[in-house]
Amino acid sequence: MNSKGLSNIWRTVEPQSSSLSSHRMAAKVYTDKLDLSGAQRCKIEEIYKTNKIEDYTFLSTNETQQIEPTACMATLQLDFDAWESLASHWSNKWARNSGKSHNRSHRVLFQCDCGYDHQAAGYKKHLNAVNFTGCLAHVEVTYLLSTQNILRICGYLIHNEECKEAVIACFPSVPLHPSVYGVALKQLRDGATLTDIQECNWQMLDAHLYCEQPHDLGKSLYRQFNRQQGIKVSEQAHINVHEWLDPNSPQFDKALRDAIFHYREDNHNGYVIQHI
Repeated sequence: MNSKGLSNIWRTVEPQSSSLSSHRMAAKVYTDKLDLSGAQRCKIEEIYKTNKIEDYTFLSTNETQQIEPTACMATLQLDFDAWESLASHWSNKWARNSGKSHNRSHRVLFQCDCGYDHQAAGYKKHLNAVNFTGCLAHVEVTYLLSTQNILRICGYLIHNEECKEAVIACFPSVPLHPSVYGVALKQLRDGATLTDIQECNWQMLDAHLYCEQPHDLGKSLYRQFNRQQGIKVSEQAHINVHEWLDPNSPQFDKALRDAIFHYREDNHNGYVIQHI
């Protein structure tokens, strides 16, 4: 619980279609977890006081509606694959799981790296790849752990102009392939911005243009599409099949189940399916 008390974590919300309970819908974003300067914090408090944040909710059971949050996350460069990317300019500041079984969800709060104040975080040196610009952008994402379907996107999604023009000030401590370094250094010499470098990186990754790049990378779009269809590419195939045929699973497919003549789980040899 927020140490500042209940008055700081609840807000009034209008009724709307959502897979979240009214209790969860009323929970405020934990902005006290963001690493902000005093001036930034005052501005963000004013943003929430005047209700200038963006707050979108989505039904986890509506496959068509899930296209919108997936596209929004990709536009923000916050799709699930981008979370692990070194090119990402978002940092995870807080996270929490809640709920049970198939309704268990995950809330995670991201802050734009250009808004990170190292002194507020308790560090003497600025360790981010980009310089501090006072950017106020931050976003909280809530999604189901079982399906990764998005339930809510909430926060202040506007980057300031200095952030949009920011250039890389130092390279990340995690080692990069020499070909990635080479391209980025050439762009820096040409005066490229951080956004230019990131866009070029994604384009070259998707087109497999980096030297010695494995051919199984750059498939984020297809992984997102498969996820929307209930297919988890990170799971073994027989686990996906079991989820589709299990009536207690959120990915249960009645039409597919009806088409199966016989189905049973074999603990030694995988799953056995017979169909007409």
